[in-house]
Amino acid sequence: MKPIKSTGFRDPFSEVKYSVLEKELILLAEVQGKNNGLENKPVSEPEFRALFLNKIESKIQIAVDVNQQEHLPVSGVVVAQKNQADAGETVKPLAAGLKDKELEYRTLEENKKECTPDLRKRNIRRLVYLGATIIAIAEGFFAYEALRRVPLAKIPAFITSLGMTVALAFGTHILAGYIRKAKTRLQFILRFCISVIPVFIGFFVLGHLRAQGYTTAAQMNLNVHQSTITQPGVSGIGITILSFLLFLAALIFSIRYHKTEQEEAQEAQYDKACRELSQCENKMMEIRTAIEKTKGTASIQSAEALRRYEYALAIENRLKALGKQVVQEYILKNLCYRTDGLTPAFFSDPPALHFQLFFDNLKKDKS
Repeated sequence: MKPIKSTGFRDPFSEVKYSVLEKELILLAEVQGKNNGLENKPVSEPEFRALFLNKIESKIQIAVDVNQQEHLPVSGVVVAQKNQADAGETVKPLAAGLKDKELEYRTLEENKKECTPDLRKRNIRRLVYLGATIIAIAEGFFAYEALRRVPLAKIPAFITSLGMTVALAFGTHILAGYIRKAKTRLQFILRFCISVIPVFIGFFVLGHLRAQGYTTAAQMNLNVHQSTITQPGVSGIGITILSFLLFLAALIFSIRYHKTEQEEAQEAQYDKACRELSQCENKMMEIRTAIEKTKGTASIQSAEALRRYEYALAIENRLKALGKQVVQEYILKNLCYRTDGLTPAFFSDPPALHFQLFFDNLKKDKS
């Protein structure tokens, strides 16, 4: 038995039934051909048809009918065509919606371009905020260490250092906004001095506390080791100046890159445009996915129906070819066992087998 080619579909049960029928008919041809040959039959075409051809036609016709019933080639194609049509109707509003979203996306892109702020300045501003936060955390940590060495209990030391960290982190930004809103140069200088002088005093107090804590810790260490060497104290002024300069640098950068009301409104509009653009893009992706899924499902169904159709057609053609093969097998066996030495004329051009073929009828209907 030759395998089906190019259809991409094989029905194991149909293949087994075809193989069984092929063996059955070949065996029938051999046995019937031998028995009829020993009797020097057939001697006429009607007798040939009565002895053998009608049996072959009947068995193959049954196989043809079963093939059509099992694979339902036309109904499968009709269903696939309907699915394709339904998919087309489903895709139409989706495609229209996609066009609307694409137009909306282009509009949103233009809006985004129009309200795009100075992104370089925005990134620098974020770095300034990050730097101020790092400085505040570092100052809070060192303040905690110093307060513990004063000595101060853990909880009061932690609360004090945490308050200092929060005040520095947010205070830098708040003070920068306060100073930036000055309308004149004199007002700017006054606001700057009003802002930094209390901070310097705070750093001065904390600096001396930290210096005292470090000095106390160092002296205790010397006492433990019973050393007579005098350890120089830590300078509170040095700590104060270092801390204040770090704060001052963060404040100056914050003032330089502090957002104006116009910049704040522009960035809010830009962020909104980015969100709307992202939402529109996600919606377009959803619609495209739905369209591809709908088309893909219909294509798979159509391909499956077409493969079954082609397979059923191939089986029918194989059954027709099998009929001719079996007739030739019968003739060969019959001639081998005939004793009259005759070769009936109808053996040279055997009568055609007549089947009600499904695909032949389909071609006639189309024509």
